[in-house]
Amino acid sequence: MERATTTIRVRPSTAKLLTALGRKGETYDQIIRKLLPHEREYDRQFLKSLDKAATEPSIPEKRIPWDKIYDLSEDELDELLASL
Repeated sequence: MERATTTIRVRPSTAKLLTALGRKGETYDQIIRKLLPHEREYDRQFLKSLDKAATEPSIPEKRIPWDKIYDLSEDELDELLASL
């Protein structure tokens, strides 16, 4: 495993886009590698997860009290999540 690093300059807007593309805990190096053509295993995994999400049952929209969600206490939120 490589340990040496180098610094590359990107615009702040590019860094923001990279952050948006990544997942929690991912480094910029990991995010950039996902975007490179030879790192397409990520694409297959992503498409597989989309397929899974499309076939799994979802929560009916009417079961979530969107108009009151910000007023719920932590306990009420926990109860709501447990009921879903």
